[in-house]
Amino acid sequence: MITKILAVAIIAVMFADWFKPVQWIKDHFKMYNIKYIGSMFYCSKCCGLWFGLAYFQAVFPAVIVSLLAYLIKFLIDQIECWYEQ
Repeated sequence: MITKILAVAIIAVMFADWFKPVQWIKDHFKMYNIKYIGSMFYCSKCCGLWFGLAYFQAVFPAVIVSLLAYLIKFLIDQIECWYEQ
């Protein structure tokens, strides 16, 4: 169960920020202009929550996935900031 939660969180972060083909598709179709749900595709917390709800069909694991996705994104940002110095 823990590995599934972590895997869904990593997939959410990749979909929201990292995987370049998905980023190109989102930018090409201007997903950020879609009202109310457009920003969900660019936020790791939102992607984590919705991917978690779709996969586990329960709120508690989805919230944990969202929290882990946020922490993973935060760690990635900190590592990138550290390498820029």
